[in-house]
Amino acid sequence: MKYRRSHYSKGNRARKKKRILQFAGCLILCALILFFCNKQEILRSLMQISGSGSSLDQNPQLTSREADFRLTMLDVGQGLCLLIGADGEYMLYDGGGRNYSSYVISYLKQHGVNELQYLFASHYDDDHIAGLIGVLRTIPVKKVILPCYEADTEVYASFMNALSEAEAVIEYAGTGRSYTFGGVVIDTLYAADGAEEKENDRCTVLKISHGQFSCVITGDAQADTEKILLNSGISLKCSAYVVGHHGSASSSTPDFIAAMKPEIALISVGADNEFGHPAERTLKTLNENHVHIFRTDTDGEIEVICNDSEYNVLTERDGRPQREAQHGDGYVLNNRTMKFHRPECEMANEIGEHNREISHENRWTLISYGYAPCGLCAP
Repeated sequence: MKYRRSHYSKGNRARKKKRILQFAGCLILCALILFFCNKQEILRSLMQISGSGSSLDQNPQLTSREADFRLTMLDVGQGLCLLIGADGEYMLYDGGGRNYSSYVISYLKQHGVNELQYLFASHYDDDHIAGLIGVLRTIPVKKVILPCYEADTEVYASFMNALSEAEAVIEYAGTGRSYTFGGVVIDTLYAADGAEEKENDRCTVLKISHGQFSCVITGDAQADTEKILLNSGISLKCSAYVVGHHGSASSSTPDFIAAMKPEIALISVGADNEFGHPAERTLKTLNENHVHIFRTDTDGEIEVICNDSEYNVLTERDGRPQREAQHGDGYVLNNRTMKFHRPECEMANEIGEHNREISHENRWTLISYGYAPCGLCAP
């Protein structure tokens, strides 16, 4: 049989071209539908790959029983004490002042902390290490990490005496060193060498990571240390920030906050303290960066719990009976930042009219709607 080449008329070619275009259009339409239906999943995957955003979701329904990691800021007044636990293992960063020593020990025992894998002393100020003296004499500690300098104070001498009596490995902090326990990674972002001009800048700065959650802890470190960290090139991106030096104006510089991009900030501060902490400038910087603020003077103990994909913040205040029905003059809402303020708050006066709303709902209802209380006026 002789091969015969097929010939198409113009009409046939036009019909074929039309069918091809229709088929291509259907493919494009299907692709668009799939894209928009899965937009959130795609964006989340991109953030995980690029590291440009947190893959954790804030879930107020997450309970302690469902969590496999917890960071607790104990309410030690004008001091600092952080307990971090995962998989039945624990570390402590600072222990508050001497007046809170028995409270810290009692808290550890009540929560089944019978041994500490690590104990970090940020620096040697009384309000950070005095409470650790009782801990060292009461609870076994495997390793103690100290800042590399000495202090000529009574509390330092007592602390070192208690340390000599404890059966613990002693190590001096070093920048770049890492430690692990219970699925937690502890990265030392900065360790003092004793040459720092200000004692507050002789702090051990840590980044605690568990899965997708991370937290930067700076102790009392001030602007000079923050500048060193910014210039180091290391990643400061984190989910949470333990606000430096109790919210002092000498810490938490705008560039430092912008580099970390934390979603939440935890401030350990005494009520009506003589230093005026936290400073309005610090609170304003956090607010301008849309950071949700929690503070011990208004919230009591603060606990951050998380699993692989979600985290929640639990406060002692939220666990108590409601203390106020509503603010008499209502609250000022910022529908862009999703925060609410007292009417007299400085931040409330800066809200643009298109984002501003007055609400007479009580604070608990507003929180359930997704609004967060302003850290400046603490409504």
